[in-house]
Amino acid sequence: MNKRIMSYSLLASSILCSSYASAFDESALNMVTIKGGHFQMGESANTARVMKDRDEGPIHAVAVADFRIGKYEVTFDLWDACVDDGGCSHKPDDEGRGRGQHPVMNVSPQHVAEFISWLNQKTQGQYRLPSEAEWEYAARAGTNTIYYWGNDLGDGNANCADCRPGAFTTKSEPVGSYAPNPFGLHDMLGNIWEFTADCWNKSGYKDAPEYATAVTEKDCPLTVARGGAWFSHGQSLRASGRNPTWTSSATNYYGFRLAAPAKPAEVFFTLDSGDLSDNAKAKLDRVVILMNTHPEAEFTIEGHTDDLGLDAYNHQLSQHRADNAYGYLLNQGVSAERLQIMAY
Repeated sequence: MNKRIMSYSLLASSILCSSYASAFDESALNMVTIKGGHFQMGESANTARVMKDRDEGPIHAVAVADFRIGKYEVTFDLWDACVDDGGCSHKPDDEGRGRGQHPVMNVSPQHVAEFISWLNQKTQGQYRLPSEAEWEYAARAGTNTIYYWGNDLGDGNANCADCRPGAFTTKSEPVGSYAPNPFGLHDMLGNIWEFTADCWNKSGYKDAPEYATAVTEKDCPLTVARGGAWFSHGQSLRASGRNPTWTSSATNYYGFRLAAPAKPAEVFFTLDSGDLSDNAKAKLDRVVILMNTHPEAEFTIEGHTDDLGLDAYNHQLSQHRADNAYGYLLNQGVSAERLQIMAY
């Protein structure tokens, strides 16, 4: 069988030697891998019957690379582990509303940066906040309705002020208390506003990037939060809804969810022939999205034939396959400096 194996890897960030002695079990983070794709970001036509926010437009197409995101919001248990280990200087008050598996609150984006720094030193990982585009892609989970469960707020789909008629809520609930969205993610809408990596832009999505990169600035007094919270009314829970918050502000209705590059760092797939099939091109198109979303990414093309021996003809076939993939990526605008090619 002839096989053409491709792989890509994200260049690891420089990792400082950890000063923390204890091990960290990454399974506690409950990260879910989200397959990338394209979606329409912003206010949907389905929101015409609710009040529109001008900062949610214009609707625009966004390409999203594979990534991971937390199945749940980060909890007090996880935050307290950082405090107990000396990695976080801020111990947030739960105000008697619940600790443990409740989403952490009373933390600011500046506090969150300290938590993520600690986590990356513990795990040698690349954890971060999701970009706003990644967040909306994950929240919508392939839907184009107002909420990921439909166009009506309904009864008991999330934790918010009017999510359960006649039962006004006064606090967050433990993560995972409500049914997940189609991607298996809980509480993407309601429970707690979630910080993203983007700076707030009052002009909305004018000149927004076509890839799911975070929009940042050197001076970023306001960051974007998404999803609504326990005290929010249903309108704030819309998948397109946005809210600005001060980067230094910590309140009892803001928290966060982790994101990270897709794992494993290497992804393999097979090209079925020397010439690129439509299926192979589709897979390479996903590589182009990855390269544009992650400026630090490089792509290694490894061409070889299995079970056919190491004669000159098979080596030539391997080189032909690798060259075709290389040429396709160049034609899609990927810089040659970010590509490596091997054939054997």
